[in-house]
Amino acid sequence: VVALALAAASAWVIKAQPLWALIGFALSGLALALARREKGGIISDIVPDPRPRQSWEPWFLALLLGLGALTFGWRLGSIPEGANYSEGMLVLRSMAVSSQGAYVPHDEGEISWPTLYHYQGAIAVKLLGFSAAAYRVPSVIWALLGLFVLYFTVRILFSPETAAAASLLRPRP
Repeated sequence: VVALALAAASAWVIKAQPLWALIGFALSGLALALARREKGGIISDIVPDPRPRQSWEPWFLALLLGLGALTFGWRLGSIPEGANYSEGMLVLRSMAVSSQGAYVPHDEGEISWPTLYHYQGAIAVKLLGFSAAAYRVPSVIWALLGLFVLYFTVRILFSPETAAAASLLRPRP
């Protein structure tokens, strides 16, 4: 109930206070994640993984996330060949969100990105200063979170060893 109330309040204030809405949505997700199974929370149907944690798993996860941060963050501030104006437009919209508190609709003109992308970029630029690397940091964080989720999803479905192998595979671009 708390999570739904936070999400509804965040949706109501998103145009006037986008940063507070983003914080509200994050707290709503946290409330869902912390729902207790004993009280019949929203995540009560999830069965915990019966396999015990292996002694090598914490070390592997630290290595995996470290290698992921290195590879995803490699030359984060450089401008790749073939870059076009769309990333610059995204940065300008995030700057508008940051400086004016402007609301960025989901689909406006030729750039169609979720508004969360703009708010994350605005927060990163405020915290780290204006640079291409600062604007790309949220993408790196989401990529690392994706590695983490992939590992635990495959671990639950198969085994820790399969999860380790699957998380090291890199799809071709």
